[in-house]
Amino acid sequence: GCVGTTLNLRVIPASSVPYSVAIVVIGLAARIPMAYLATHGRSMTKHERGFVALSWCPKATVQAALASLPLAMVNELMAERDEYEKYVQWSRQIISVAIISILVTAP
Repeated sequence: GCVGTTLNLRVIPASSVPYSVAIVVIGLAARIPMAYLATHGRSMTKHERGFVALSWCPKATVQAALASLPLAMVNELMAERDEYEKYVQWSRQIISVAIISILVTAP
């Protein structure tokens, strides 16, 4: 199946959306120029270097595969502990960042 069809946007806490978007945007804002600069000195035009920089953007494959692991581990290993709710909240924030990154970077 397609990963995009299994995304449940209801699990994203509304308060974490701006934080998640900021993380993804800052990451892309750093990665794209660095990829462009990495092609400096090659026999490429500016357009080709720009294409390479954009093509080197992450496609959120790892995020899609691993986003649910922290929550599963918290549910399995920490269900009896006092800090359980705090770790569940952090795990959901990780999932929300992963979902936002999938939506922003997937082609």
